[in-house]
Amino acid sequence: MRIEEATIQPRSPLDGITLAQAQLPQKIGLLVAALRKGETLVCNPGGDQPLAAGDVLIAIGDMEHIAQLRQLAQGRS
Repeated sequence: MRIEEATIQPRSPLDGITLAQAQLPQKIGLLVAALRKGETLVCNPGGDQPLAAGDVLIAIGDMEHIAQLRQLAQGRS
């Protein structure tokens, strides 16, 4: 298990939805422990937390799942 970051890009399907809508634990199998929005750090973000381009997801998971998150955050499938 690792703690890693992934930055949401404007072309990402994560841009403009909530954390609950992203369904990251169900789809990828990792946990979002925190979210950095500019200078603000949101620890243990709730499902109603909106995601936007430029936000940095701080996630816990194995490297395979982190790689999947980074591809999704970059807008690649």
